Amino acid sequence: MAVELSEEVTLRRSEELAALQAYYDDALLPSLIPPSSSEDDRHQAAIALEGPWFIQLGNLSLFGLGIPTLEIRLPSSYPFENECPIPIIHNVMMNPQIKEELLQELQDMYDMEIDVGIMWGERC
Repeated sequence: MAVELSEEVTLRRSEELAALQAYYDDALLPSLIPPSSSEDDRHQAAIALEGPWFIQLGNLSLFGLGIPTLEIRLPSSYPFENECPIPIIHNVMMNPQIKEELLQELQDMYDMEIDVGIMWGERC
């Protein structure tokens, strides 16, 4: 179910998504893809402005968990309201308290004047 985005939100998200694609290239994904998915399927799928957006944080699968990936869930008003996107980290083995502290730190970094994608991806 697609969310109806305002023209202003669509323009700003399009600009951020273009920056993410230029910066991350193949590490920016349309979904959290299971390891069995082919590379062709991965690159044919479009990345939705509505999100969520997925950024691979490395290129190694550790202990068969899959590649560590940051998921960014976008509220419908992002980036023009104070409601912060929700960061989720997949496929990582880390102390749960440290993981929660990192996720809280990402949310604390949120400023509606700054796009979160690259900032959060680099912090992770």
